[in-house]
Amino acid sequence: MRLKNILSLCISYLLLIVGMFISSIDQAKGGLQVTGSLVLLIIFTFVLMMLYLPFVISSIFVGRRTSIAVLAFSAFMEIAVMLPLLLNSIFAAGAMNYSKIVMLVFTAINMIVLLFLIINNSLYISRHRHDLM
Repeated sequence: MRLKNILSLCISYLLLIVGMFISSIDQAKGGLQVTGSLVLLIIFTFVLMMLYLPFVISSIFVGRRTSIAVLAFSAFMEIAVMLPLLLNSIFAAGAMNYSKIVMLVFTAINMIVLLFLIINNSLYISRHRHDLM
């Protein structure tokens, strides 16, 4: 349980970073735009790290309360972040370019990883329903 949560959260984090990196480099055309994209990517990386790190650390301690926290975070990421990204990459105006395809693929894979986290923690919570928090 502990290893599944930690690996799934780390994979989800890395998928977001790699997808955003490939997409931002593809969208930038000139040298100054690449620098700006990399600065935004570095800021985005640290913001995501601050978002994911408490849940990765709390996954070290296996318990019902930890599973509830990881479940809530996974559901939040699935609904509030991944679903709009996926819908944006599907319904965006214009031709399908490399950047849109990368975001579509990486977002879909990330949604599968987060769905695995939701199912895994839901099963753990239901099995340990009578345990104390």
